[in-house]
Amino acid sequence: MRSGRTLLGLSLLALALGAASALSTTAGAQGAKLRFGVGPLQPTPSETKKAYEPFFAYLAKELGRDFDLTATTDWAGISVALANKQVDLAWMGPWGYVLANDDSGARAIATAKYDGKPIYHAIVVCKPGLVTSWPDGAKGKRVSFADVGSTSGWLIPTSWFKRRGVDPKQLFNYSDGATHAANEIGVASGQVDCATDFDRNRNAMIEGGKLEKNATEVVWTSEPLPNDAIAVPRDFDPALADRIQKILVGITDAQAKTILPNHYTGFVAATHESYRMMPKMAGWAAKAWPPAIDELPILLLRTAETIAMAAIGTTAAALLALPLCVVAARNVTPSMALYYPSRWFLNALRGVDSFVFALLFVAAVGLGPFAGVLGIALHTWGSTAKLWAEAIENIPPGPLEAAAATGASRVKVIAYALFPDVAPSMVSVGLFWWEFNVRASTVLGVVGAGGIGQELKNSMDLLLFPRLLTIILLILVTVTVIDHTSEWLRRKLE
Repeated sequence: MRSGRTLLGLSLLALALGAASALSTTAGAQGAKLRFGVGPLQPTPSETKKAYEPFFAYLAKELGRDFDLTATTDWAGISVALANKQVDLAWMGPWGYVLANDDSGARAIATAKYDGKPIYHAIVVCKPGLVTSWPDGAKGKRVSFADVGSTSGWLIPTSWFKRRGVDPKQLFNYSDGATHAANEIGVASGQVDCATDFDRNRNAMIEGGKLEKNATEVVWTSEPLPNDAIAVPRDFDPALADRIQKILVGITDAQAKTILPNHYTGFVAATHESYRMMPKMAGWAAKAWPPAIDELPILLLRTAETIAMAAIGTTAAALLALPLCVVAARNVTPSMALYYPSRWFLNALRGVDSFVFALLFVAAVGLGPFAGVLGIALHTWGSTAKLWAEAIENIPPGPLEAAAATGASRVKVIAYALFPDVAPSMVSVGLFWWEFNVRASTVLGVVGAGGIGQELKNSMDLLLFPRLLTIILLILVTVTVIDHTSEWLRRKLE
């Protein structure tokens, strides 16, 4: 009994001490020192702290708190610090924020404005005059990417290459892991031929006298990217986060000149949605490479099926259009009573896209390429017949009148005088529609009309990114070959 009472007493004492400790921590949190962190936005951590300390001091003063400031040496470092709750608030790059959000649920509350805009650009710099075309002109050259936690120095250029089916590690004498400043200095000093960076860093180094303006040359610029994020941990006090957000958004241009580094002009409110594009790009870069080739025979068969759909649909449309184009041509139509209805009919066919026809036929005849062939044939029938009719209307009347003057029948005039005259134009139009329908057949597969498009949709639905990339590459190759073949045939007809 005594031991039981002793154990119970110790348990109650432990609970009381735990509760007291929790109450003490909660109470102390109201005025606790805030731990701020900032990524490598300047060449060295000491320079970063010097440049950004006035801003964090201003924020801490507005909150009535003391603070500590840590500057990391790489972009992944600030992400890890935020994810592990080693800092309470971080100024970080977009990709670093996405990593922290994915790892620990960190959330963005503001985006920095640079020269009044919440965007910036990734760039590639090379030794001036060395590379005239990017990236082919840099093949085999020494190219340095930044560390893998960098948005502009690694994620964006890597994603750009992956979307084009190019492995930068194979194209270049590749290296990564450098800071942005080291990349610029490496190019300027000749240690590397080209390197990744972002426009803000290059401007800051030039203005700070650390880089001559003509020491490096920008050879590639990305699309606009969301600017640096101000982020907090997932379980950060929501009321305090809202208060910080209001303070940041409320910074005026005049205040920004005194507390923020050069060119920074304030902040806009942000959420995770503001950086939604980054995970998508990261997902492609990380998951889609290398392309999957284990199902290549099946995918090649589906590609051939797509080409066949286009060829059969276009051929059927051409056969149907041949008699109708004569009726729909004002100068050779047998009767105006037939001319207007035929034109209205062609307009109706042209007005409904092959995609819509395919949807209807998938419901009527079931899934598969037959529905796609019917969809292509109907839309192409209307478009081809109209273009052929206009070509017939534009021919000179002389040959037709001469043939008719010999006593030839109407059918013979059309067969021996009309069609030989317009044949090159008709074949050119037919080739165009075949080329167009190859691309259209890919889209039709998405709605269940067979071919490579159906495999594309299946891969997207199942998130099979390497297989999806393989399919996209097959489509690009197919369309390119068809385009060149069609162009070659048209030149032969001229």
